[in-house]
Amino acid sequence: MNTIEKAIRFEKFLQPNLKIENHQQLVDQLSRIGQKVSKDNNIAFSAFEGIFKDSNETTILFNLLRFEGKNNYQSGNTGIENN
Repeated sequence: MNTIEKAIRFEKFLQPNLKIENHQQLVDQLSRIGQKVSKDNNIAFSAFEGIFKDSNETTILFNLLRFEGKNNYQSGNTGIENN
């Protein structure tokens, strides 16, 4: 989960004005990031299935992609507590 969270934050840092206007764009963007993380880190894409089966973790990732801004990435302020 940490690797994908970092990738999402970094994507938002690179594209702070990224507009996601509907659910399908959100899913497509998250899928693209997941595939990149999978390839770059030699992680089987199927390993992410466990993350996406948990609705709480999926909601966190969607919210990161959709709402978190550039300043949060730079400061490390995520609003997410690791359990």
